[in-house]
Amino acid sequence: GILQLGITDRTIHTQLAVVTRSLLWTLALCAAIGAGLALLLTYIMTHPIHHLVAAANRIRGGDFESRADVFSAAEMGHSAVAFNQMSEGLQHFRHEVHEKERARLALIEKIVHTQEEERKTISRELHDHLGQSLLALMLMVQSLSTESPISGDSLHDIELHIREVLEEVRLLAWGMRP
Repeated sequence: GILQLGITDRTIHTQLAVVTRSLLWTLALCAAIGAGLALLLTYIMTHPIHHLVAAANRIRGGDFESRADVFSAAEMGHSAVAFNQMSEGLQHFRHEVHEKERARLALIEKIVHTQEEERKTISRELHDHLGQSLLALMLMVQSLSTESPISGDSLHDIELHIREVLEEVRLLAWGMRP
């Protein structure tokens, strides 16, 4: 008898098809797992960035009490900590600006009040003292015109001039009143 040992082509094709199919399924499974891990890693890496951007937008909108969440101690965690420190600094600076603005407004109000009081005092002084002195001078000139042999025209001119000065003092005092 003859003994033949060997494998037929059909058996090789069948075995090769089985191995090829299992390799393709393994490759598809590895690709799916790789894509899933890539998406998960992308989410893990971009999630802190999205929170940092959202906190920056809130600060841009005027919410200086907004803070970024710190997710890890890695680079993004350090960035979030630095961002939070910057936010605290901005909030402190804003508070200082408000305090200085309040102090500035109080000082301006005090200056204006002091100026008004000074103007009132000067107006009163002009009206009372200078006005009364000019009026007394005019009365003296009028009494001189009846008692003195000096010409009436020159005394009348002096009286008119005193009246003009008296009117100017009155207008100046009135204009200086607060």
